[in-house]
Amino acid sequence: MTESLTVLGSAAPLIAYSFSSRGFPDLVQKVGQLLPSISSAFLLSLFDVWYLNELSDFLTTSDTRIRIWDSGGYETKFSDDMSSVISAVPSANPWELQNYIEAARRIPWNGRDILVSFDNTPMLSVEQQIGISIEGYDRIEGNYLRDMLLHVPVDYDIAKLVSEIAPHLSKIDIIGFTEKEIAPTWTRGVQFIHAVRQAFAELDLVAPPIHLFGCLDPKSVTYFALAGVSVFDGLSWLRYFFHNRTTLYRREFEFLGKFQGIRPTQDIDTAISLHNLNEMQELRADLNFQLALDDETMFISEKHMLQTVLTQGR
Repeated sequence: MTESLTVLGSAAPLIAYSFSSRGFPDLVQKVGQLLPSISSAFLLSLFDVWYLNELSDFLTTSDTRIRIWDSGGYETKFSDDMSSVISAVPSANPWELQNYIEAARRIPWNGRDILVSFDNTPMLSVEQQIGISIEGYDRIEGNYLRDMLLHVPVDYDIAKLVSEIAPHLSKIDIIGFTEKEIAPTWTRGVQFIHAVRQAFAELDLVAPPIHLFGCLDPKSVTYFALAGVSVFDGLSWLRYFFHNRTTLYRREFEFLGKFQGIRPTQDIDTAISLHNLNEMQELRADLNFQLALDDETMFISEKHMLQTVLTQGR
């Protein structure tokens, strides 16, 4: 399936700004405040769509942005992403394949939507995960792209992984991995991504776009985008303060003089998140220029570091 390349558009990575009820009890309020400022892509969980009726106000076919509908696994499993400071307790509400399917059927698909496969299960083999993913997709009608999230350890045999995925390429558009699982360090992560792309090439196959879940740190996005990741999402833009492509604690904005005067905490939180949106949009524009034109003057140190890491990984 090649439609994903058309929807994802330019050489620049797709950056989806995530929202979740896990760790953010004021989710509906945050969505209402911040979603209008997001012009490109965002991620909402089907779990939250299922349990928070207020989110139905944001489900329209007229939305021209790319919308990623996540599987609900993050909200229901004891698994944080790399940007978590304090482990947020997952919801005790039930979440099964049938809930996922019924929640997905509520979405007014607009052709630019991306649906993440169901993954709220104990660790299964790759073949079992693929089977459950395709079963869910086959039961959900609509014009959307299939984003298959696979849980694998960082030392998983890459050739075996790609050989397991290859027979199903006609039924998926994007393959996804979590940063926490395949990138305990960014060096291990870029080696993993590079090896996956090489393994597809060795089979004379074009690798589908790769989605790195839970990764929205500016430095990490830079390295992984240069290594070949196409889609990023994460909650760090709601947790931290981005400045000059560095992730800082939110209180650092005081010392940098970004937001002067006494304001209510909620106003400051919103201002920081909007600032982070601008930071990431500028980074994406630079990455688009680099990836599209291979400009030799940009990201020189990052490309040198990346080349060193990939050479060591062989």
